[in-house]
Formats: sequence, C-alpha cells, structure tokens
Amino acid sequence: MRMLTRKRSGEKSGKKILSILLALIMIFSVLGMSGSTSLAQSKNGSTIRFGSSREIKDYKYSDISYNYAKLLQYSLYLYDANMCGPNVGSRSLLSWRGNCHTYDKTTYKRKDGKTVNVDVTGGFHDAGDHVKFGITEAYSATLLEMSYYTDKKAYESAGQTKHHRTITDHFNEYLKKCIVSDASGNVEAFVIQVGEGNDDHNTYWGAPEKQAKSSGRKIYFASSKGDYSTDIVSLSSAALALHYMNYSDSSSLTAAKKLFKFAKDNPKATNKTAGSFYESSGWEDDYCLAATLLYNITGDSQYKNEYNKYSNTTKGNNIYWAISWDNVAPLIGYFSKDKTKLKASADVANNYVSNEGYVCLLDWGSARYNTALQYAGLLYDKVSGTSTYRKKSEQQMKFLLGNNSQKQCFVVGYNSYSPKYPHHEAASGYSFSELNQGTHANKYNLIGALVGGPKTDGSYADRADDYVYNEVAIDYNATLVAAAAAIYSGHIGESGQSVDKNLSSSKSQSSSGSSASSYKPPKPTKNQVVKTTYKGVIGWYYVQKGKVVPSFTGIASNSSGWWYVEKGKVTFKKNGIFKGAINGKTAWWYVKNSQITFTDTVAKNENGWWRIKNGMVDFSYTGIAKNEHGWWRIVGGRVDFGYTGVAKNEYGWFRVVGGKVDFSYTGIAKNEYGWWRIVGGKVDFNCNSVEKNEYGWFKLKGGKVDFGFTGIGYNKYGSWYCRGGKVDFSYSGNVYYNGRTYRISGGKVVN
Repeated sequence: MRMLTRKRSGEKSGKKILSILLALIMIFSVLGMSGSTSLAQSKNGSTIRFGSSREIKDYKYSDISYNYAKLLQYSLYLYDANMCGPNVGSRSLLSWRGNCHTYDKTTYKRKDGKTVNVDVTGGFHDAGDHVKFGITEAYSATLLEMSYYTDKKAYESAGQTKHHRTITDHFNEYLKKCIVSDASGNVEAFVIQVGEGNDDHNTYWGAPEKQAKSSGRKIYFASSKGDYSTDIVSLSSAALALHYMNYSDSSSLTAAKKLFKFAKDNPKATNKTAGSFYESSGWEDDYCLAATLLYNITGDSQYKNEYNKYSNTTKGNNIYWAISWDNVAPLIGYFSKDKTKLKASADVANNYVSNEGYVCLLDWGSARYNTALQYAGLLYDKVSGTSTYRKKSEQQMKFLLGNNSQKQCFVVGYNSYSPKYPHHEAASGYSFSELNQGTHANKYNLIGALVGGPKTDGSYADRADDYVYNEVAIDYNATLVAAAAAIYSGHIGESGQSVDKNLSSSKSQSSSGSSASSYKPPKPTKNQVVKTTYKGVIGWYYVQKGKVVPSFTGIASNSSGWWYVEKGKVTFKKNGIFKGAINGKTAWWYVKNSQITFTDTVAKNENGWWRIKNGMVDFSYTGIAKNEHGWWRIVGGRVDFGYTGVAKNEYGWFRVVGGKVDFSYTGIAKNEYGWWRIVGGKVDFNCNSVEKNEYGWFKLKGGKVDFGFTGIGYNKYGSWYCRGGKVDFSYSGNVYYNGRTYRISGGKVVN
C-alpha cells in the first residue's frame, strides 16, 4: 500500500504533514499492516540512528572518497532515469530506459472556437512515480540551468556539458510543447500537469514503458479561463530564459517572454491542480525571478517595473528559507548581486542543526534542503568573492556521502555504503507486492539519485516502502547537482577529482554495475512450499501430494519465490550458498533468509567467498566484484585473498591488497602490465604529472609510469628532471628539453 499524499515542500505546513503521517500510521496499525506475515520476510532495512552530538566530525574513513567531479557526473543520471517521451531511447544514457507515455496528448478548445491538438510527450517524471508536475518540472529545469550558468567551468572540466545540454534541452522542449497559442501567437493556455497523483500511485507500479493509457494520464491546463498557475507559468519562463543564457537558444527566449506576458496579463494565483502534493505558498518569487532574468537579458524596463511591484512582498522576498520548488527568491540575489539575499538563505542552516551536525530542515526529503542550503552559501561566496560558506557546504556534502557514524551514504551508487532500496518504479523491476517487502533488490541501479535522507530525530531506514526516507525526485537532485558543481569548482585539477570514465557516454547500468541484462529470474512452477501444521508446529513446509516430506533438503518454490528447504521446512534463517536445482538447472545458489535471491554480489560459504551473478556462483568470472563489505578480486568465481596488485572490472582498474580493493591507497602500484598511478584505490588514467611511491618519484603518462621518458616533468611541487621515467634527485646541472635549457639542482628545476 502506498500513501495517498506524498511529497509536499512543508515550508508552511510541517505540522500538517506530521499529523497526516501520524494518522496514517494509526490507520495502518488498525488494519494490521504494521508487520508483514508474508513468507518473503526480510531483515534488511532496519532503522539506524545518528548520534546526538550537534558537531560535525571527520571520521577519516579510508574507503570513502569525496570526489566531486564524480558526484557531479553521477548526479545527472537521475534525469536519464526519469526521462519521459518518444525519444528516451535515443537520449537517456541508461540502457534500461526506453520510450514511454507516447500517448500524452489531448485537444484544447480555444476561445475562438477552434480545437487544436496538444502534444505534451516528453519532460520528466516527478519522482519514483510517473506524474509530470509542472512546478517541479519548471523548478528542476531552472536549478539545472542555474547550476551551469554559475559553474560552467565545473561542467567543462568534468566533461559533463554535453550531458547537461541533453537533459536541459529535453526540459525546454517539453516546456515549449506545453504552450497553447491563440491565433495571434500569444499564450492562451499552458499545460501544468500530466497525470494525477493519487491515480498514479494507487493503480500502477512498474516500468513506465509498460504503463497503459487507461491507468490515468489526465492533462491539466492553466488558462485565462481560470487556474492561472502564475507560479508554474513564471518559473517555466525563468527556466527558458536561463536556457537561452546558457546555450543562446532564441526559441527558448521567445517562449520565456510569451509565458511572462501570460502571467502578467492574467489574474495572479498559485496552482491548485497538484493539490496536497505541491501546494505553493505564493507565486511572487517565481514571477520576480523571471522578471529579473528577462530584464538582464533584454534591458526592457517593463520587466524591471514588474519586479519592483512584487519584490518586497512577503513571498517575493522570502529569503529566510531554503531554495526549493516553493521558494526561488534567494536565487534573485545572484543576478541582482544582492548578497544579503543569499546569506539570509544560507544562514537558515544555523537554526536546523540536528544529529551529528547534519542540517535538517524537515523530515520529508531533508537531503534536498540540505543541498539547497549548501548551494545558497556557495552562491554567496561567488557574489561576495569570499569563501565564507565553502567549508560548511563541503562538511554537509561529506555527511551525505558517508562521513557519519553510521557510514551511510545517501547518493545511490556513489560508493559501497549507498542506499540499496530507493523508491522508484522504473528502477525497481518488481511489482506492488515486492514493494511492500521494503528490501526487495532493485533490478536496475538508480545511479546518482539523492534519497530523502534522515529525519530530524536522526533516524534513517533504507527501505523502498518508506518514501519519506527513500524516495527520489527531480527536485531533490536539482540542488545536489548544483551543490556538487559549485563544490567541484573549488577542486578542479586536484588529485582524486575525476569522473568515472566507464560511465561517461555509453548506455549503462544495471544493478550489478554492468550493462543491463536481459536475465529474468525463473518463475516458480509449483506450489511446493506451503504454510501448514506438522507435528503440532505451524510453519512453511515442503509438501508433495498434500503431505509434508521431512526428508527433503533442497530448493522448492511457491508463489512468493524459490526457497531453500532443510529437512522439509523453511527456517527463514539460512544464509549462504547452497547447491540445488531450479527448473532442472543445478548450481550453487545465493540464499538469504532461506530465500533464493537473484542478485549480483559476493557471498561466502565454508569453502570461501564467491562471485554471485543472477543468484548463482559464476565460476567463469575473473575480475572485481562488490558486496556490502567492499570490492573483491575474483579469479574463477572465487575471491583470491592471496592477490596483491592492480586488477580491473567494468568500472576501471583498482589497487588490490589481499584480495580486496584498497580505496584508501593513493600512490603508485604495479601489475603485470606496468606501474600505475592510484588515487583513492583507482587508477587515474588522467594523470600525466610526477607522482611518488615508496620507490621514488615517477613521470606518469595516461596514469602509467612512462619508463621511456627522459625530460622535464611537473607536479604541484615544481618541475623535475626525469631519467627513464624516474626523478633523478642525484643530478645537478643543465638540461636541454623542448627547445629550452633548464637548470637542475638535486633533480628539481630551479630557474
């Protein structure tokens, strides 16, 4: 079962949300739904709690790195996962996403009596669901555009401009398609929503590619007839204006002007269609932001006049709160160079410091507000020319990446401590029944998605059935992207700041981290495991011809899946790797709480640790595979604890010590192919400088020691004379290299 009212901003209605949640919890208890009586019970997803201290602590975890180039790269992928329309297959970088909702079309009868076709295919799904809410659509587009405008160098350095352009083009194309023009070309109506929240949440859970039109995709309009939705229309205008500022797209500027005119010429009111999902507290901030941008672009005084009308209203100047879909007022401070607006927003963090120093404004989606406050502070630093908030912002981001007592990361796929069960239909690959289990493995890796995060009491649970803790959304990731880019801007060129090359351009990624597989777990064929009473004890037993068979040990099935049966009974306590046959295929199967789990991991039995692929030991695999304890060197399906060197998998090449990837290692290590520059456990193929290990200082080329090099190499400490790839500290004298004479003293260039 899913909550009917899901994801509000809560700026002015936090208490109301809390009362709703408490009421629903009581209802669930009355209905007997607080505990599961299903056969497929899971012990994962338990609630963790952070310490009561209000101070940030640096835990110095050796296996957690803070690579902001990678974070920026990963954070964009949520938009590939949530992309909608007829060209998803060609645009999304995720191979498991395809074209969907190609029937998002309707007609509109204009005031002149003419009926026109309206095609609003495209855009992005809001969260883990498939509704397209206008306010988060426009807000997310605005923040992504804003991020590129303020931190273009970060995108260029990380090689993410193309990806950003694809995503924002998709947003802007959709916003333009939402416009219904009259005969003169002016905006008569604007699509503000596709789909209805409650219908979407209660009638379908599954892949958007398979969602039938009959599931409910109603299309809602703002028009001069009513439901003016000044907030959505204005914020859409702002997004389009920013797209023009970033990419000189004149059609976006034209659309931005037309939408602003519609907002100006009609009565002003907030959108009511989204109901309890996204109920704006005002429209003035959106209107003033659009006016500011259009004035900066055109110099037309009409926009300045409109800004002046509303900029001092309570909502138009709501700078004492985090940036969110319900509050973009602080952003105006960047374009007006009014640093006080940004400082006021950033300083909100001081009043909401919770467990372990984590800034937690509200229970629902706390991580999005946290990253929003990070971004506000970093924008202040840009406008003021200071670094007032950089340290604070980085501390908060490090908490979100795992620098906390629970070693919990809140960005999916970023490291081995990331959430495993984000609430997301498309990535899940399962049905409502598995959703209710909470910890059923997702079929696909929702890489880069920011989950809701901890509550104000310091609690968090990694469960798909808890959308307060674990849902993802396009507005959540918008400020993650923005904060990541702004932080990375201060670390460009530093060691350890590099993108994941295996994720840069090609289609990716299944739950295992490799390309999406067509593998489908075998469907249960027989109802062999039944709940019954045997010798006076109620349990789940292996039954043949109506009778319990106590002599049976092996694998059997029922409608909930495949089970390891021991002496005729499912104990729910068996964990490990066990031999058995499924549909005639004999293999060693991965068993968790007595259930065969068709996943990819590394697991152990009495004979060692083994690579599990699709629930089976894969004896053919040699490479590096991961589980919750780390990344492991595998040879012939088995962890090779005797191996120390540099080995590879689909993510890259890694430093391995005693069979395990050592993410704490930075230096130079070797394998049979050469000597390699390692940063945070991984070969840095971008490195072309001089770096050291216990044997000396070496010249790198493409991450590899270039033993054929003789000449001058460079690093942050200076310029060095290298002979045979190694710095010659014994040499002093003159060296002629690349048309120039260098004076060398003790191996270092001194002139």
